[in-house]
Amino acid sequence: MNNPIEETPRIEILPMPQRSQIQNQTEDWTGTSNTLIRRRLQNRLNQRASRQRRKLDPRRLEGPTKIMEAQYPKIVDPFTTRLSKGEMHKVHIKHILSSETFNAYLTNLCIPPDSYLLSLLHYNVARALITNVKILKLPIDRMEEDDILSPFNTSSPPTQLPATLQPTRLQIEIAHHPELDIFPFPPCRDNFLSAIAKGHVWDDVEFCRDIMYGVEGTDGRTGLIVWGDPWVAGSWEVEENFARKWAWSLKGCTDLFESTNKWRDRRGEMGLVFEEVL
Repeated sequence: MNNPIEETPRIEILPMPQRSQIQNQTEDWTGTSNTLIRRRLQNRLNQRASRQRRKLDPRRLEGPTKIMEAQYPKIVDPFTTRLSKGEMHKVHIKHILSSETFNAYLTNLCIPPDSYLLSLLHYNVARALITNVKILKLPIDRMEEDDILSPFNTSSPPTQLPATLQPTRLQIEIAHHPELDIFPFPPCRDNFLSAIAKGHVWDDVEFCRDIMYGVEGTDGRTGLIVWGDPWVAGSWEVEENFARKWAWSLKGCTDLFESTNKWRDRRGEMGLVFEEVL
């Protein structure tokens, strides 16, 4: 009788491509039966793979260029000064958040040699994000890291927060990067967390760039605009094209919609009909 082991053709065992991003045993989802934990781990690995693909993209942003402190960009009125595409400062939002102060951010901007203009819109958004990072007592020097957890997923979350920054149930239950915690719109935060729980993946780099520099074709306006204290929902405004592109993440953000139309009305602009925009 022939030996079945000898007659059976060899099967080449190849590594699972889905496991290529695993860095340690705690991230291996293949033996996990808990659906929620498996999706959480898969989402983390997918986000990591997405970031690595962006880094390999030849069209990626170049590293920041040091400029002299005396050459800080001027703050200009965004509605009287029009910035060309060449004057847009392509800096990832997490780089801004990981700067200890806004002056440190300014000294590391990629600014064309023929222009030192920095729109008031960009300044206000950066200032707002850094302020909320500090209110939440987030580790500002670690915000660029992919795998740090929100303090709401740990045993020592901050206390005495403004109402708009207090965690929702999903923020406590679902592991996530603290970058989601800094936006003072609980429905928006929950929309992203619900997507994480369902295993959906979005391009967080693109989302960040759209916040800071607007959707392509918006003449340099930021996707989100801040006019006052960043922990106050009424200080924020959303740009129309940004709202259309990221509609799924803004569902239920009535405070943002009302605030947006308040600021538009002050400028004499027509309010947005968010039922149509979203």
